[in-house]
Formats: sequence, structure tokens, C-alpha cells
Amino acid sequence: MRSLPQTAKFPPSSGNVPQPSSDSSFLGPRPNFQQTFPRPDSSYTATNSNFQPPFGGYPSKQPAGSQASPFPSQQGSYMPPPSASSSPFPSQQGSYGPSPPVAAPLGYQLRDQMQHPGSAPPIGGAQSLAEDFSSLSLASTPGSIELGLDYRTLPRPLDGDVEPSSFVEMYPMNCNPRYLRLTTSAIPNSWSLASRWHLPLGAVVCPLAEAPEGEEVPVINFASTGIIRCRRCRTYVNPYVTFTDAGRKWRCNICSLLNDVPGEYFANLDATGRRIDLDQRPELIKGSVEFVAPMEYLVRPPMPPLYFFLIDVSISAVRSGMIEVVAQTIRSCLDELPGFPRTQIGFITFDSTIHFYNMKSSLTQPQMMVVSDLDDVFVPLPDDLLVNLSDSRNVVETFLDSLPSMFQDNVNVESAFGSALKVAFMVMSKLGGKLLIFQNTLPSWELVA
Repeated sequence: MRSLPQTAKFPPSSGNVPQPSSDSSFLGPRPNFQQTFPRPDSSYTATNSNFQPPFGGYPSKQPAGSQASPFPSQQGSYMPPPSASSSPFPSQQGSYGPSPPVAAPLGYQLRDQMQHPGSAPPIGGAQSLAEDFSSLSLASTPGSIELGLDYRTLPRPLDGDVEPSSFVEMYPMNCNPRYLRLTTSAIPNSWSLASRWHLPLGAVVCPLAEAPEGEEVPVINFASTGIIRCRRCRTYVNPYVTFTDAGRKWRCNICSLLNDVPGEYFANLDATGRRIDLDQRPELIKGSVEFVAPMEYLVRPPMPPLYFFLIDVSISAVRSGMIEVVAQTIRSCLDELPGFPRTQIGFITFDSTIHFYNMKSSLTQPQMMVVSDLDDVFVPLPDDLLVNLSDSRNVVETFLDSLPSMFQDNVNVESAFGSALKVAFMVMSKLGGKLLIFQNTLPSWELVA
């Protein structure tokens, strides 16, 4: 004898939800109510269920004149309302059949598929999604490979015989980028533009950079007139200043102050307001010029160029041949040292002691002085250790020729580099200059401070 399933009693529903027929042994559950079903019975088929709720727990009206699906459903499942031609696929247990092909939002479709993995794919949603993707085309017509652009409006590369103008040719009154290069090619000309600019402004200045090939920096010497500069901001006269009042005044291009033109620098203006001697004034047409500074610009007399040589003469340097190579190299470069005839030169050699050399022009050969006290080093004859190269050229060459033979029998393995470096700094401290060190072994006598 078959037991009936437990049923839940509900109040009468509205007109939109019809009551099930009296021969039905199952009443549709509401949400949040879990029904218990009897053990499977072969006599219970899909024909006992005459309705399918579109959503879980809600019954719907059975369309009149519909035919049942020829395929049996599993127990606990519900068939969709059959249409004119019912689906030939059976539904799985615990699943719901597809609703009529009506496009639904993609989010609901994905959520429904995740909750009911056995349901059929949303046909209407896939068609709508395919149409949406087909409309996301860059072409003029969806699905077409023809771009909706006019190829004649696209930029074209330059012809082979057309080259862009260089920066110097475009702005002949600006200095060459080798001497001054800004981080931007333009500067705001108003406060409102500068407040919205938000770009850092910097410059790389190399006033002593090598001039480009075929270009020379003109040298300007105003002599007794002095270098012409603005009285307020001290701007030098340049190609961007303007002359007014028939050439008797010039306006600064930085602070707009009117300055008087010295009598020696005066020149009349032509009809366009340009000086008639403009071609004879490189400072008014060139972006890079070099002014000869008068004496009032000098804090002290210019220092002569100084080259001081510190040479290791320990046994390691002798056996490696470094001393001979260094002496020959320095002798061959004496004529190339800049600053002639004011060039100063000096030498120190060291092993476990420090050797100084007096090369006064009145001597026929250099005099060597040895300092062995490395804890309290001092400079003997501080005024005679640096000599003028042009005056003492013969003594310097004699020293370099005899340097390899002077220490060829040296067996000292120590290297007092720290003390030698300290003494060299003491010798050069008054004039400054360039120190050149030739060392063959690591310092071993004491640590370098």
C-alpha cells in the first residue's frame, strides 16, 4: 500500500495562481518549506504532475491543450509548460527546464545557471550577447573589415630628400644645446599659465663644453667700456634686448628695465629699429659668446695650472717596469700640458719613505730630500717643490731620464701611500691643481686616513 507524501496547507491563492486539481497527490511548496517525498514508485510518472512553477515553490497555470512530454522525468523534478513542440530532452533530478526563449538580464542568467547546473543554456541571452559583441566593432559597419577612416588624412613620413631643420637652424639666436640644455623647450610667459604648468624646470649648463665641429665661440672684449649688463637684474646684453630712443637706451628682456647705452657702444638704428652695426656685434646675434672679464671681476689673480705627480718606487714597481713607462710617458706629454708658459709642475716618489725633489731653474740636476718620519710628516723647501715648467724644462727632463736608474736596485717592499698623499695635499693646498698618482702595490706601511 502506497503512503501519501506529507502536504503543507496554504490559504487560497489569488486568481493568478490556480489551485491544483483534486486528483493531484502533491501540493506545490512555498519558499523556505522543505518537502519530504516517499521512496520512488514505478507507478508515479510525470503524468501525475500537471504543472511547473517558473520559480522554485510557486505554482503556475497549466496551459490548455498542451501535450505531455514523451520522456519521463525523474522523481522530484518538474517539466516546463509544453509548447506546440515539446523538448525532446529529459530533465535531470532537481532541475528545472528552460523558460520560453525570452532575453533576460545576463546577471540573472548566470545566477540561475550556477544554482541549477542542469538547466539548458539561455537561448535568448546568448543571441542578445552575440548582437552586443557584434556592435562593438571599430569598423564603420558592424561585422565589416572596412575601417571608417579616410587614409588620406593619416600622417605620412617625410620624403627621402626632406630632412627636419636642426634646433640651431630654427633658433639661430639661442645657444647650442651643448652649452645649455633645459628640461623643456618653452617656458610659461604668464603667471596663470605657470600655475597650471606643473612641470619641473631645470637646466644642464656646460660652459666649457667642446664646440661643435665647424663652429667657434666668439670672444668679446669691451676693454674700457666694461661688460654691458642690466642695472637691476645684471643680465648680460644678448640678442633679445631691444634698443630704443634712437639707440641711446636698451630694454632688458628679463626685467624690462631701460638702461643707458655707453657712448663707446652707441650706434644709430635703422628704419626697423635694428642697430646698423648689428653684423659687427656677435653678442647681439649669437647665443653663445665669451666675455673677457676685466680686473674688477677677479677676486684674486688667476691661478696657474698645476700638475703634481706621485710615483710609487717600491720593489714591485721596479720589477714590473712601471717606473720606466711612467717616466717616458710624462716626458712625451710635457709639450701638451695646457697653460703654457704659466704651467707649474712637481714630483714626489715614495716607498717606505717619502722623496721630495728641488727643481729650481738655477740647478743643473734635481736635488732629492728624504723624509722618513711618517708619523709627523712635513714639507721641506715648500717654495721650491713647485717650479715653472718653461723655466725648469731642462731640470725636469733630466729627472725623468734618470728616474728608472735611481731606484733600479731598490729592494724596499713597503708602500707609504697614505703619508705621501697627505704631503702632496700640503704642497698643493695654496694653488690647487691636478694630482696624478702612479701606484703599483697596495698601501702597507699604514692605513690611509
